[in-house]
Amino acid sequence: MPLSVQPPAGWTDFIGVGGPNDGFYIEFGTTTAPLNPGNSLTFQFQSADTPAVMAGYSPFSDANIPVGTSFVFGGTPFGSASQEFVVQPSVPEPSVLALLLVSGLTLLRYRRQGV
Repeated sequence: MPLSVQPPAGWTDFIGVGGPNDGFYIEFGTTTAPLNPGNSLTFQFQSADTPAVMAGYSPFSDANIPVGTSFVFGGTPFGSASQEFVVQPSVPEPSVLALLLVSGLTLLRYRRQGV
């Protein structure tokens, strides 16, 4: 289950459950801001799952389907032309993690000194 979802401007999101033995899915849709060929948009969500889980295979499938398997439909979902692709999870760059670590150690140091 995603913690939060952020669709692009003009798009909506719907969080659903695939079935009793299936995981969650996010369906993004629009009627006012279609994605034209050659362009791109950013669809974001946050999850409590680790990057390793997000980069792995679905625990709900015996077919070794990657967790990030996604589909783009040119019209009605499952009723029109589609394209399948696998989304890659993004994780903070090492420089961001280093900055967070240094900041945390600095705060810990000040806390121990009673400042």
